Amino acid sequence: MLLNQIEAFVEVARRKRVHRAANALSVRQPSLSRRIHALEVALGSDLFRRTRDGMELTAAGRAFLPHAERALESVQAGVALVRELEGSESRRTHRRALTSARSAKDPAGVMDPG
Repeated sequence: MLLNQIEAFVEVARRKRVHRAANALSVRQPSLSRRIHALEVALGSDLFRRTRDGMELTAAGRAFLPHAERALESVQAGVALVRELEGSESRRTHRRALTSARSAKDPAGVMDPG
């Protein structure tokens, strides 16, 4: 089970149409359909039923949806945290570099630190 399969499942569930979900994810419809099929194989259950009105979740799909949404939210939160930490580390590295550069220019610490 891959993250892009879960993402495809959630997007189709939200939009009810494979082509709309494919457009939203910037992938081709056949690729999105393969992702959904692979997820269904991995889970051993059909997640959708095709109807005239689009894609309808099966009982298994309805049961899986909140878990899939939480998984995506968790990954997004983790990505945000890493980016935040990287930003903090980048700012610390930048400050250390500035301090080091100032020290090299003014080893006695006579110049204004600001």
